[in-house]
Amino acid sequence: MTTSWYFTPWSWITLALSGRGGYAHSFSSTHPIPVDQRFYLGGRTSIRGFKEDDIGSDTKNRQIFETFLVNYKAECQFHVFSDFGVALFFDGGNVFFDNPVSNSRFRHSVGPGLRYATPIGPMNLDFGFILARNKGAGEPAGRLHFSIGLF
Repeated sequence: MTTSWYFTPWSWITLALSGRGGYAHSFSSTHPIPVDQRFYLGGRTSIRGFKEDDIGSDTKNRQIFETFLVNYKAECQFHVFSDFGVALFFDGGNVFFDNPVSNSRFRHSVGPGLRYATPIGPMNLDFGFILARNKGAGEPAGRLHFSIGLF
């Protein structure tokens, strides 16, 4: 389930909010949820700063019978001139498996972005900085993302 809200209190600023959640459960005790049917986060559509579908991918070799995700995003867009703008964003969430309480924490990123309005949707160039990154696992400081028509 996804919901998005946009508020434009003045002509030069827009606040965009988005929330997403999902739940999957296998009704069989012998057949886990297939790898391609599980939830993943990370990348330009969920938590910028992470590789695409990186969060949750460490379970591909495990049998998972229950999973859910929480993803939230906030973005403040400043309309600079004509069709150009800049943005500041905050993304967060995580994917939880079988026992959601054990060893799970929410992942977050923040960063700036450039916006250009095109006829097919906004063209975005964002750089997400990972907050509380896992340096021991070689997690980078952040990542550059390009998209058209996405928030």
